[in-house]
Amino acid sequence: MLDAEQKFPDSTLRINCEEHNAPATFFSRQLQKYQCLKCLVAREDLQYIDKKYKNQLEDFEKIKEYSAKAIRENEPNIHIIAEWKGRIRDTLLKVRDKYIEWIESFTNKFVKSLNKIEQSQ
Repeated sequence: MLDAEQKFPDSTLRINCEEHNAPATFFSRQLQKYQCLKCLVAREDLQYIDKKYKNQLEDFEKIKEYSAKAIRENEPNIHIIAEWKGRIRDTLLKVRDKYIEWIESFTNKFVKSLNKIEQSQ
C-alpha cells in the first residue's frame, strides 16, 4: 500500500480515488463521479487479462474452434447412436416378451403335470 501511495501521491492538480488513492481517470455516469481503474474493474466485475494469459487464451480459442469443427463434421452421424439405442431397446423388449412366454409355458406345463398327478391318485 505504501508503494501505491508513492506512485500516486495526493495532488491538487488531478482527481484521486478516495478508496485507492489512485488517479480517478474514468467518469461513471451511474455514480456521477470519477473513479480509478481498480474501482471500475471491481464494480463491473471485469476480468483483467494480463499478457501472460494471452497464450492460454489463444490455446482455448484453438480448442474451441477445433471442437466446433468436430461437431459440424460429425453432425450427420448423430442419428447413428439414436438408431443403435432404439435397436437395443427393441431387442431387450423382445427378450423380455420371450422370457415371459417361456415362464408362462413352463408354469402351464407344471400345472398340467400336477393336475395329472392329482387325477391319478
